[in-house]
Amino acid sequence: MINFNYDGASGENGVNGYHGHSGSHGENGSRGENGSSGSIGQNATKLSLEMKSDSNKIVMIELNKQNKITLLTLGDSSNMVMLSAQGGKGGDGGAGGTGGKGGDGRKGKNATRYESGEDGEDGGDGGRGGDGGDGADGGDGADIFVKLEKQDMDLLMIIENVNPNGGQEGKGGDGGDGGHGGSGGQGGSSHHWNDGRDRGYNPGGSHGRSGSRGSNGYQGKNGNKGRDGIYSIMVGSQIHSSRYELNIKNVQKVESDDLIIEPGEELQIKNMLFVNEGGMPTPINQQIRLELISNKYLNFKKEDCVYIQNSIDSGQNYQLEKPLKFSVNPFINIVNEDTVYKVQTQLKYQATVERVEKSFHKVSNVATNYEIRFPVELSLIEVQKSIQFKEESPIAFCIWNRSSKPLGIESSNRLLNVRILLNNKENVVQFLPKKVFDDDKQHRNSNKLATLAYSQKNYINPQFEDDSKIMLDQEFITNLMPNEKRIISGTLKFNENFDTPFNTKVHLQIKMDLGYYFNQSQQYQNIQTRNFSLQLSQAYTYKPNSEFLIITNQQIKKELIDSFTSFAYQFGSSVDIWNISNYQGFDFDYIGKEDKALKELYKEKVVVILCNNYELNDGKQINPVKLIQEKNIYKAAKFYDIRQYIFGDRKLYDATLITSQCQEEIDANLKKVENETQLFHRFKKGFFKNIVIQQNLKEKELTALQMQQQAYSIDFIDRLYCCSTPNHQRIYKKSDEIYKKAELHNSRFNHKVVYTHEVEYIEKSIFSKVCKLGNIQVIEQLRKDQCSIIERQCIAEEKQSLDEIDYFSLIKLISFEKKLLFLSRCLNKVENSKLVIDCILSDLADEYIAYIHSGINKTDIPYYMNKWNQFMQYSFQEYFLKKNQFHLQIEQQSLNNVRIQDDFNVKNKIKEYLYTQMYKIWYAIALQKKGCCSANVSEIINYCKHVLESVIGKIFTDKNEYLQYQQISQQQIKQALPNLYEIQKCYQKDVFVERQTKNAKFYESFIQFNEQRLIKQVNQNQDQNTIPNRIQEGSFYFIDDTTQTTDQFKRQQKIEQLEKQIQFQ
Repeated sequence: MINFNYDGASGENGVNGYHGHSGSHGENGSRGENGSSGSIGQNATKLSLEMKSDSNKIVMIELNKQNKITLLTLGDSSNMVMLSAQGGKGGDGGAGGTGGKGGDGRKGKNATRYESGEDGEDGGDGGRGGDGGDGADGGDGADIFVKLEKQDMDLLMIIENVNPNGGQEGKGGDGGDGGHGGSGGQGGSSHHWNDGRDRGYNPGGSHGRSGSRGSNGYQGKNGNKGRDGIYSIMVGSQIHSSRYELNIKNVQKVESDDLIIEPGEELQIKNMLFVNEGGMPTPINQQIRLELISNKYLNFKKEDCVYIQNSIDSGQNYQLEKPLKFSVNPFINIVNEDTVYKVQTQLKYQATVERVEKSFHKVSNVATNYEIRFPVELSLIEVQKSIQFKEESPIAFCIWNRSSKPLGIESSNRLLNVRILLNNKENVVQFLPKKVFDDDKQHRNSNKLATLAYSQKNYINPQFEDDSKIMLDQEFITNLMPNEKRIISGTLKFNENFDTPFNTKVHLQIKMDLGYYFNQSQQYQNIQTRNFSLQLSQAYTYKPNSEFLIITNQQIKKELIDSFTSFAYQFGSSVDIWNISNYQGFDFDYIGKEDKALKELYKEKVVVILCNNYELNDGKQINPVKLIQEKNIYKAAKFYDIRQYIFGDRKLYDATLITSQCQEEIDANLKKVENETQLFHRFKKGFFKNIVIQQNLKEKELTALQMQQQAYSIDFIDRLYCCSTPNHQRIYKKSDEIYKKAELHNSRFNHKVVYTHEVEYIEKSIFSKVCKLGNIQVIEQLRKDQCSIIERQCIAEEKQSLDEIDYFSLIKLISFEKKLLFLSRCLNKVENSKLVIDCILSDLADEYIAYIHSGINKTDIPYYMNKWNQFMQYSFQEYFLKKNQFHLQIEQQSLNNVRIQDDFNVKNKIKEYLYTQMYKIWYAIALQKKGCCSANVSEIINYCKHVLESVIGKIFTDKNEYLQYQQISQQQIKQALPNLYEIQKCYQKDVFVERQTKNAKFYESFIQFNEQRLIKQVNQNQDQNTIPNRIQEGSFYFIDDTTQTTDQFKRQQKIEQLEKQIQFQ
């Protein structure tokens, strides 16, 4: 870049004034000094430049600098010249100085016995601020003169900027701030005296007046801008005030003949109007080259440039004489997986003066937006993603001709084809079209051109892996009219000739092929692919010996379900499977073939909810917890004793609603009581039982009564004395007191207290007032003495197997009776036995912790601590001394040819482990008794020690053996100093995640609740956007049970239902 700089120098800025001096005691501050004015900017020097070409050089001669010559290479597009003759900037005025601070007044003289105190001296006023200096005028800009001949008019293109402007004016300086006034002096102190004979008082003096703040100085005046110079261009003998400037006045957007611009298409711009907005004609001897700018999507060839050969006068228009041609890049290898090829791009223009090779900026700044897409589009796939064996999955999709011309080999001689592919080596899935007999389709698919789709060799963008996939169906379309949407639908079904395992997921594709733009009737181009999957769901069947119900969905891996099944089998149990994708929902109230609701069938059993996002038939994302709803999960745990294992991402749902009843449900069943006595009477052991006996309630009515008797409301009325206020803290303390009493009186359950603070005065008197401070709600929640819900944080759809955390959680959740049963069934396997023993002892610890400080009487201990009772009554001697029936059955069947371990050695290891773990509890309890002073606590401790000692006596028939184990255990335990709360901690750490993360969260007394126990009630908006949860059992089974033929009417209905849901992206 060449810069010819003839600017004037800038003036100097004024000097800031000095600050005023502060006054001495009581005196005024001095005035700030004025700022000085800035100096005037210098005038610019006239710039005279002659330009001409000489062979391949541009010669520039500075006429007012002894004809100094500067050379540039002609035709270099990077050439750039700047001409500047700007006047110098005027200097800014200096700022005024700040006024001096007024002096502080002196302190007055103190009073004495003989005279009063003096007043303090007044403070001095602050000094006035100095005035700002004036800004100076800017220098004048000089004329800029450029001289050249007509044959060199193109050289003006290299001049990028011309500046003959006058210099900027100087700004006036800021006035100085006025000084602060001085503080008034302190008055003299008063004087008291009392010498026994005389006493008296003389007052002190008053405080002196503070001084006033000084006024601010005046702002300096701004200078004047310098006079602008004149820019002139002499071409030959003619003078012009500005250069020529070409711009696009109008350009018509190109439209394809079918209204769709697609890859490979060639287009032309025919209507384009230019205008010369400059002050002189465009070059006479040099033509202007018009071209388009290529980008990622559009291509312009240099040979298609168009030229403006004649000069365009100032203000004259020019109409494009020849079309500008361009093409859309073909993009042969684009892969449109689960999307639509649709891009937005801008077509930009360029007008370049030849020889100097410089372009007009205004033309380059113009752009036209274009959309590129194929003329035909494939919709989203509507399909039932999970079906059972012999069910049919309705599938529907649509192809849309978005163009204004027909497509198909008959109407436009262009290929159009749709394929449904199965990504599998065996034909495990069948496609059944909506129309059972379709002669027209068979005729079309028999066309020789349709068979081109059988081999990827006939594709411009071959995907050779498709040749190894199974083509389930083909739709060769010979005629698709403009804007026509054609639906293709039918059903998918797992082939009955193949023994496909349950929970298998197969992957399918729908591919749309269009005739390649440059060979439309003989070669295909795959332009769009939609991927989807189909899962073979296991039909729900209730098995009485099943302890687990797995709620799965289409995204869960088969291996994970197999892992659950295998785990249950090890303990002589099984799992029931409920595929929520197949049944479209889940409801604890659902009544199936067993003529009982699910909440009755799975009482005291474990429901495993595999929680991850999956897609519904309408494309919406949902997860099982949200579909079932958190409040229903809580109700199942609280009122039907259904234990639940929520296995998945905790961020997908509101965890607080799973462990605590929602306010809507609380309000619906809230019972108001008059006082605390009534409240805690309802929590007593016999209250609920007496109602049941009196009313002779059935089981369903019993549950309804439980719902009605677990939330109570009480108004908090208090008498306040003197200056006491009915603040929030009072009702908070009362709520905390009630919470602690509820925990004591109803020790089997956790509680939540919700309070509202709304003051209402009932009675007022001079010394006291009676007021209602608000309302307190006490809600009984999940039990403390058993585990009801466990959350496992993981990504469910990625898991393929269970780990030790899952093993512990699943056994922890089953009832105590079943734990004892499982122990008897696994006494041939050490690790399984250890797992069950840990869960049994964990339950005992839960029960002990729940009731140790509850204050229950000695006679009530067996009623509350029934797990300890069952543990004591269990026949340990029977299982440790002889094989039970379950083991005999396993050995007889010789399942999987697994060699059964030596029974004697195995049981000895299990016996040793059981004793060691029991001794840990015994020792921990014994430590607690040492510091115990409560009779009730001592009774519970004695009872638990008695149970443990009784069981130890059952598992050892030989006293010497017992003493040997005792000696070893005592040494180990005393070194470890076991804590009752640490028994299950080892199972709460997942080796696959951060060690501090607690993946298993137990909702019972063992682990504290996440939420606060005391909650201030606020109004909350309930989420109204709920997803329909409707179970559709058998809705995709189309075989008539009587005739054993397909019910075509039902089948057509389901297909058409999906057809109505078809959407385009």
